[in-house]
Amino acid sequence: MAIRIKRPRIGITLRFFLLFASVGLIPIVFMSFYIFWQVNRQVAFEVENNLTNVGLRFREDVGRSIDEAMAIGEAVAADPVFADRRASRSDIEREMARLRGESPELGGLYLRKGREVLASSGLRAFVSGDPEILSLSTVPAHVSAPRPFPDNLTPAFLASVPVRTQPGALPTVLVVAVSA
Repeated sequence: MAIRIKRPRIGITLRFFLLFASVGLIPIVFMSFYIFWQVNRQVAFEVENNLTNVGLRFREDVGRSIDEAMAIGEAVAADPVFADRRASRSDIEREMARLRGESPELGGLYLRKGREVLASSGLRAFVSGDPEILSLSTVPAHVSAPRPFPDNLTPAFLASVPVRTQPGALPTVLVVAVSA
């Protein structure tokens, strides 16, 4: 006589639960993970595109600001008062104050001949102790990295521009702070 092992019987409710779980819940869970993955991928793509566009616009803005700083510096350096050897310090500072009053983007001016400071308007304290800015006055046609301007902490580019003087004279350089 063979021994019969009794198998446990699975109830009808458990069978229906397993059937609905395998047919209904597993696809829902799978679709939820798939949708989450797709949304994450799309968001990452959009963020990357937005950051790339912001970077490109920033690069264009900085390039435009540097070009404007040089153009303003060259226009200001062409002022005949700065090249006039007979102009006194008060004449030069009065002209600097007039230019700063007419151009709101001018943060300050600093005129240097050789190692001698001829005049300054708005930049004297800012320039006096900074070796990088002092080196600007020895390099013709240069624009510094943007830095906070001490009066109002707005970013400013410092452009050094040579002043056209008579031949044989010491090189005169005008450092112009232009707000970015």
